[in-house]
Amino acid sequence: MRILNLASRFLRREWRAGELTTATIALIVAVASVSAVGFFTDRVRGAMTNQASELLAADLLVESSKPIAANWLKQAEKNQLQTAFATQFPSVVLAGDRTQLAEIKAVSDGYPLRGQMRIAPAPYTTDHVAQ
Repeated sequence: MRILNLASRFLRREWRAGELTTATIALIVAVASVSAVGFFTDRVRGAMTNQASELLAADLLVESSKPIAANWLKQAEKNQLQTAFATQFPSVVLAGDRTQLAEIKAVSDGYPLRGQMRIAPAPYTTDHVAQ
């Protein structure tokens, strides 16, 4: 009983001195900061996931240097999945004596499966939805 009595006296003394109050406030601020950062990163992660699917133009991407196997395409059709094909390669475009690196991309009908394809006549100009 004496130990509890002594502990309560020490607690009251520390509380009145202000150090315990400062430590409590610091703990509350630390927990609030960690929680806020956690919520913020979750929101950013969700936004990045949504943006990534639009960048991929689909929810899932199968990439290969060889043609996709026929059984994969049959399985996708069996599961009623939408599919689209894209072929791309780097190249150089020549105009007079000027050269420009370019990424050439050919796509099948139905591309993109997610989002919209937007094009612009020149860099940093207004874009519009491609038909």
